[in-house]
Amino acid sequence: IKAAVIFDTKGTKGRVRLDTLVADVGTSLYYLDVPLLVAGRIKAGDFTFMVQAGPYAGLGLWGKATAKSTDRSISQDIDWGPESDDDFKRMDFGILTGMGVEWNNFFLDASFGFGLANIFPVREIDYDIHHRFLRLGLGYFIFR
Repeated sequence: IKAAVIFDTKGTKGRVRLDTLVADVGTSLYYLDVPLLVAGRIKAGDFTFMVQAGPYAGLGLWGKATAKSTDRSISQDIDWGPESDDDFKRMDFGILTGMGVEWNNFFLDASFGFGLANIFPVREIDYDIHHRFLRLGLGYFIFR
């Protein structure tokens, strides 16, 4: 079993067209994620190959939304909460799967997160927002 605390950035980027107005829009959301993974390892010489899967829980810490057109730029802080006038719900959870390789105390891994929580707080609109993300990790084990 492998547990961690990870500071993570998630967000969106896109282009919105409304009549003659074109704007580049995006969100940058900063999370503290806590995955609890079951890992299987296979040793091959000096290398250890690993696969892992399990749930994660995330807590939204802060964020920013931006919109930029040819003549105007807007930026605002994200309002977290469950109410319809909030931007996003603070809690996220889902499933994380991945694979990696370890050598001495170094590791390189890649994982895919599949968010199960709808983080869009407006219940009156039939619209869901779920995180989908690819996470790459490079690190060094201090304690083994």
